[in-house]
Amino acid sequence: MPVHTDYKSMLRSIAKTYCKGEGGKSVKITDGSTVSVCAKGLTVFYATLRKNGWNESKPRPKATSETVEWYLEKKGLKIPEDYKK
Repeated sequence: MPVHTDYKSMLRSIAKTYCKGEGGKSVKITDGSTVSVCAKGLTVFYATLRKNGWNESKPRPKATSETVEWYLEKKGLKIPEDYKK
């Protein structure tokens, strides 16, 4: 199944970081292009997706005010009183 275009830059960045000089597997992107990524890069990519609960075939979730509030609460940080939703 092709990877959604929202993850294309992430996949390229991971390939650049983890696949220096290594041949790799061509991963199809929904825009028709491909990105070459080594096995370690693919492992990091899919682990990141699973950790965040993202599906590679669907658009990447955008940050919302609910997400920001949840993150701040999870980290034990106070939500500013003048925070606008």
